[in-house]
Amino acid sequence: MRFDDKLDTAIAQPAEDAVAISAVWAQVVDILAQSGAETDPVQRGEAFERLSRWRHKVPVERRQGSARSLAGRPVPIDLIRFFGTDVPQVAAPMLSSAQINEADWLILLPELAPTSRSLVRERRDLSAKVQTALSSFGVSDFALSGDRSADTRDAVGVQISELVARIEAFKKDREDRPLPQRAADTEDAPDSFRFETGPDGIVSWVEGAPRGPLIGIEIATMAEVGAHGVDGHAAGAFRRRTPFRNARLVAPGDGVVAGEWLISGLPCFNERDGRFVGYRCTARRAQHDERPVSQNLSVFGNAMPPDSVRQLIHELRTPLNAIRGFAEMIQGQILGPVSSVYRERATSIISEAVKLLALFEDLDVAAKLERGSLDLRTTSATDVHHVLQSIADNFEALTNNRQVHLRFTTAPNLPAVSTDPLTVERLISRLLSAVIGLSSQGESINAHISADRRAVQFAIDRPLSLAGQTERDLFDPAYGPKGEWPDAPTLGLGFTLRLVANMARAAKGRLSITEDRFLLFLPVEGNIAGAEQTQI
Repeated sequence: MRFDDKLDTAIAQPAEDAVAISAVWAQVVDILAQSGAETDPVQRGEAFERLSRWRHKVPVERRQGSARSLAGRPVPIDLIRFFGTDVPQVAAPMLSSAQINEADWLILLPELAPTSRSLVRERRDLSAKVQTALSSFGVSDFALSGDRSADTRDAVGVQISELVARIEAFKKDREDRPLPQRAADTEDAPDSFRFETGPDGIVSWVEGAPRGPLIGIEIATMAEVGAHGVDGHAAGAFRRRTPFRNARLVAPGDGVVAGEWLISGLPCFNERDGRFVGYRCTARRAQHDERPVSQNLSVFGNAMPPDSVRQLIHELRTPLNAIRGFAEMIQGQILGPVSSVYRERATSIISEAVKLLALFEDLDVAAKLERGSLDLRTTSATDVHHVLQSIADNFEALTNNRQVHLRFTTAPNLPAVSTDPLTVERLISRLLSAVIGLSSQGESINAHISADRRAVQFAIDRPLSLAGQTERDLFDPAYGPKGEWPDAPTLGLGFTLRLVANMARAAKGRLSITEDRFLLFLPVEGNIAGAEQTQI
């Protein structure tokens, strides 16, 4: 009997660094591919054990190159298994071309990762029995799991979904639970009261006011925007077990205690063992000069300062850009071959990320406007007609999807405006998107641009879904028409209109709402000086 000692010779070579290991690894792979059944099983097993230990030290590109060099050749099943259980870009060349019989496929499939089985699904030369075996693995194979790369892809989808869900939850909360207002003054309405909490921060005793709306309120956690509860001042003091003064509490309902209170509290401890037992607090109505100053058409409200919004946007934008970038790599197969299922998911992730990044940009602009740190005027002229032409294609696609008939007309010889092009595009785009997104299927919408010596006017019909709503209703940040509106403003129509109004004001223009139209005015070039003194 003749024994092949090439494997022993190859493995015995010095492999003290990554370069040497890669060279020996490739040589051993080549010997295993050529020798097949001629190799002693024990010797072959030792060789695969060595390859497995070395695998993480060999660059992916080198492993992928070895797999490609074997593609289309008659390769032993154990070597196909070895490459098939590697990362997708290494497994793909082997699994896409491996010529093995039905029995071997049925043995191999359960050992492959879901991502590798998805690569096998792309083949069109598999027997019916192998295809049935593939389908038996169920939806788990479409969860983008199985290796670190795949886990990351799954996390991408989860993070996007969570971001979208948080925005939707915010909208629903604002619609279902608007910030309660203080009830009209009556003889029985208290101006102050006392209360105590347990060690969990939940109000358990009240004196001087109706107990019902107050019992159960928690001071240990900051309330969400628009919800009842306390601000971060009280919640932070509770965590540190320190006194607090003039924190804010919003009581629920529409009774005499509903609305905002200023609260102060002291932590209490058991005299015997020093154990924390809760807070003793007082509450009083805020005086006029103690109430937060809210600018006209504030987008975020008092519970969400602009600086906090900008910080939140920064914290979300950075990982979202990374998520989008990784999805684009998957879509473009930069990391290696990817099945059509994953590419479709990557495309969906990219689309959602683009929408969210645009939303973050709107929030950032709104925060800058509320801080008074954004001037949207420009010393150069902007051609409004040119801006409209640049965005026409986007809105043609949107109207086609919604089956809305948009009729656009422009007056001749429109003058240029003294607003930068990006702002003009954002103002018109946001109004158009809101109107088209809220229009019914088959509805006709007219938009017209005209001008006089002071301003260019962009007028667009209000959709039928907004019939009967007053200007005050439409500017409510929580407002959104009932029903399913897939292309409607993500944060609600009220947010969009307030953003447009504030941006227009910063550009020395204005937004006006009539019974049937939205009217956007932007100052004509050279008319800024007059606009400074006279409202357009």
